[in-house]
Formats: sequence, structure tokens, C-alpha cells
Amino acid sequence: MVHAAFLGENPVESAKRGPVKEEIREKGLTEAHVKADAAGRGKKSEKRESLFIICALLCLLYATFAVYWKVQEHEFLNLDDDLYVTENAKVKAGLSKEGFLWAFRTTATSYWHPLTVLSHMMDCEWYGLNAKGHHLNSLLIHIASTILLFITLKRMTGQPWQSMGVAAAFALHPISVESVAWVASRKSVLSTFFWMLTLWTYVRYTEKPGLTRYLLVFLCLGLGLLAKPTLVTLPFVLLLLDLWPLGRLHFARISGEQANRRNAIMACVQGATTRWVLGEKIPFLALSFASIWVSMATAQDRGILLSEGLVPLGLRIQNALVSYLVYMRKIIWPLDLAVFIPYPQSIPLWEWVCAGLALATMTVWAIRVFSKRPYITVGWFWYVGTLIPMIGLAQQGLWPAVADRFVYIPQIGLFLMAAWGVGTLAEWTRIPRFVLLFSVAAVFLAMMTVTWMQAGYWKNNVTLYTRALEVTGTNFLASMNLGSALAKQNQSTEAIRCFHEALKSEHPRPEQVHSNLGLAYASVGDKEKALQHYRAAVQINPHDAEAYINLGLFWLDEKNFAESLRYSQLALGIAKNSAKAHNNAGVALLYQGKAEEAAEHFKEALRIDPGYVAAKKNLEVTLHSKVSQ
Repeated sequence: MVHAAFLGENPVESAKRGPVKEEIREKGLTEAHVKADAAGRGKKSEKRESLFIICALLCLLYATFAVYWKVQEHEFLNLDDDLYVTENAKVKAGLSKEGFLWAFRTTATSYWHPLTVLSHMMDCEWYGLNAKGHHLNSLLIHIASTILLFITLKRMTGQPWQSMGVAAAFALHPISVESVAWVASRKSVLSTFFWMLTLWTYVRYTEKPGLTRYLLVFLCLGLGLLAKPTLVTLPFVLLLLDLWPLGRLHFARISGEQANRRNAIMACVQGATTRWVLGEKIPFLALSFASIWVSMATAQDRGILLSEGLVPLGLRIQNALVSYLVYMRKIIWPLDLAVFIPYPQSIPLWEWVCAGLALATMTVWAIRVFSKRPYITVGWFWYVGTLIPMIGLAQQGLWPAVADRFVYIPQIGLFLMAAWGVGTLAEWTRIPRFVLLFSVAAVFLAMMTVTWMQAGYWKNNVTLYTRALEVTGTNFLASMNLGSALAKQNQSTEAIRCFHEALKSEHPRPEQVHSNLGLAYASVGDKEKALQHYRAAVQINPHDAEAYINLGLFWLDEKNFAESLRYSQLALGIAKNSAKAHNNAGVALLYQGKAEEAAEHFKEALRIDPGYVAAKKNLEVTLHSKVSQ
């Protein structure tokens, strides 16, 4: 025993191998035979595990397609799909050199995210305005992100089943439906794909550091930021992964009295490693801060940052604290998901104080258990940190109190905690394997059922907003958009009721509601009320181009072409690139016998929107009338 220790051999291992060697001698085998046999069994085990993993991955892909397959039958929605695709002339034109340059210059679609704009252009190039293709591509991107998430986690941790659990929860959880089933949320699924690709390239870089691999990580992060600027938190997530499972960050605790020469050397090595790991994130952080600056600049240029008067800063902070717990509850019990949840008038003191205390307690606990349960620390800070850009402290447009799409990436942190936590729980309680497998399968089956149902609500505008009203009760956006959808289906009476509900629920942009009420009343022949609501819209917001366009249409129907032209020109004074206003002005001029001026307006409308059918027909009529003269 002493001899073995002297030679540098572990005495315990030497004792363990004694009987084995005796057995080899008894059976007349050589150590080479035993090693070869062990290697063969190891390879068979690896092949068996690989086969199971492939089968599980195929089942996951099949399950994801199954719960989301119906999205191919879904329509475009009147919530931002028009802004990004159906009413965006540049996007509808498809891919072109001019469109490519425009995508990098424009801030017309909220913040600057040119890669997302180009993806919509590509869809229009391939499918036109057939919504099926647009939805299918979003689903495929979601599935690609799922696969990347699985292989990245497995490579980092070496734990295939926990990694599969996280990927399956990400793919199949109902809270992901909003990001996948909504065309306007392409920015979420596309940026998440590059998020996962960045993680994959980063893991490869940590395995074999080098400039080429580092630049590849930088490139993937840059592409993700071009798809959606919320990837600004990704460098911090990379630091979390350096703690666990990559283990690249170590914090030495060596007192001056106990430190010997070896400990001192190790402390220096660990310090150098820490400085290197932190330093390599600086270019990533610089890229993220540049994206933040561009996003804020473009938002201010468009005037879409909400004023504190609309949503007070105090209410934002209170709602942010409560939202962290609300999202956790929705992930555990996702039966009340809705497309838009408006801010409450106020939040009770006890509610947001308790939420803040709960978050603080959870954070302290996550830090304390790091040495024994690092997955809890990493998962918790992944969830808390990646939600910060979407938690509502800084806002753009009509910002909801909570939104499913905001937690598309943050939910992964909670899934990490759950997947590895189940394994720990099984060890503590010694639950039989079949019970554990049955329980996990039941959870995923329930998850798939709810996801399939939730995806069905996104079929069209009527089903989506009807469900939102069922969940939230009073909802100004759902009432407004449901009314617009019903008006297009010539259900004007129901539309009028919805618009009045939107006014009662204090829509933050009442001029839009009044404009829609004017259109609805005009369609049922109540011209007096139509004019009343059009004028109310202009009075509330004298800079609302849409209200002037509607007034121009109203007087056009009344054959008052001079008044129609006046309001169309007022609209053009506010929105020079309004194809509708140019078309209306052209029609008014044409009826006044000014064919040449009318033709110029029709040509300008077609320049702005080459697919504007009404303007094209009007131009043909105008040119024909000029030839006839």
C-alpha cells in the first residue's frame, strides 16, 4: 500500500484494482482484453445514448410542429402586421438593392432593426402577401433556435436529458406562442436564433480560444442586435455561463497566513484568468451600448418614447417588481395569456412591496447556494437580467403591463433551474424513475395541449381580441382593434359598440377611436355622427393626418370636391408620404377638371406604394381622359 502511494498511485484505487487483477489471472485474460471489453461497452453505451437523444430530438420536433401547425392557416393581424408587412410598400416590394439600403436607413418601424426588415422583405419576395409562408418561416426559426439551445446546453453541461428538458419547455410552452404565431414578432424569434448561435459559437471559442472563433462570436452578436436590440444583455449571460457550467471564472479565497507558495501562484493564475474572461467581454459590451444608443436615438427621432404623464415612473417601477412574479406565475399556470394587458390605474402598496421583498429574498438565496447549486444562481440571474430591457422602465409606443413575448428568452433561466432541480429532487427523495418520467411526460402533455389552444386564438383579429377581452375584461386596445376588424367585415353596428368601449376604457389616443367611429357611422349612413367624430379627432389632435384623410374621403362622398381637396392637402402637410392622401387629392382634382395635377398626385401615390391598386386605376382613367380631350 505504501509502495503504491510512493509511486504516485491512489492507494484506494490500487486496493480496488487488486481483486480485479486476481480475477483476470483466474480467467486467463490479459489487461488489454479487459480494457478492450470496457471500451467496447463504453462505445455501445455512447451509441445507445446517442440513439435515444436523436429519437427524443425527433419527437420534440414532431411535437413542436404538431402544436404550431395550425399557424399556417392564420391571417395577418391589424396589430403591427400592417406596419411591418401588409401596408409597408418597401417591404411588399421584396428584396432589391434599393430595399436593402432602405432597411439600414429606415426607422419607420419602431426602433432600428434592419435584419428583421430584410427578413420580412424576403418573405414577401417568396410568398407575396400569403400569410402562410410568413408564419411558416417564423415557426422554422423557432425550431432552429430550439435545436441550437439543446446542442449548446448539452455541449456545455454533458447532461443530455436536462438539456432536452430545457429545450422542450422553450419549444412547447404556451408563453412562446405570441412570439411564434405573430408575424410582427419576427424580430423576437429571429434575434433569439442569433442569441442561440452566439451561445454556440462562444462555447466553441471557450474550448479552443482563438481570434477567428472570437470574431465569429462577435459577428453573431452583431447580427442578433441588428434583428432586435434587446440582445444587449447577452454579454452578461456569457459571464453567467463562465461561472456555470463552463467554469471559466474562479474566485480564490486565500488568507495571507495560510497562503504558501503554491497557493500564491494559483491565486495569480486565477486572477489573470478572471481578468482575461472579463476583458474579452469589453468589445461585446461596446457593441451592446452602441445598439442601445442607436435605438434610443431612433425612438426619440420618431417621438415614440412615452411621456411620464401617460405612465408615471413610479407606476412603472411598481409594475416592474410585480411583473417578475406575474411572469413566473404565468409560466407555472399559463391559462390567462392575452395579446395585450394594459397598465392598471394603480398597484396596491402591499402588492409591490411584497413583490420586491420576494425578489430580494430569492436573489440572496440564489447567491448563497452558488457553491452547491450553481444552476439556481445562473438560472435566476438569467431570468432577472434578460428581462430588464423589457420590464417597462423605458417604454416605446403603447407599452403593455406584461407581454408574453417579453419573456421569450428570460423563461430559459427558469427552465434551467427546473430541469436541473428535478434531478436534484429525485436524488433527495429517491423517486422511482418511472414515476419521475410519468410526471414529466404529463407536464409536457398538458403544456402541449394549452399551447395548441393558445395558438388557435391567434388565427385572426376577431378570435385574438375576443380572447383578450375574455381574459382582461376592460381593454382599450383589444376593443379598438376588434372594432376595426369587424368594420372590415361590414359588421358596422358591432364595430361601433367596440369603439365606444375603447373610449370608455380611456384609450390613450382617442383621436384614432373617433376617426374609426366616423368611418363606421358613415358606413351605416349616419353622416351627421360621422362628421361629428371626424371633427372631434381633429380637435383632439390637429396633427393627426389620418383624421384629415378621413375628412377628405367624407367630403369626396358628399361631392364637395373643394373641401375634400383642402383636407387632403392638410393631410399631406403632416404626412408627405401618405399614398392615401395623394390619391384622395388626385380624385378631387380630377373631378374639378384638373387632370394634369391629378395625374401627378396619382404618380406620387404609386411611387410611395407601387402596389396601390386604386391609384393605378385612377391614373389610367386620368391618362385616358387626357387622350380623349
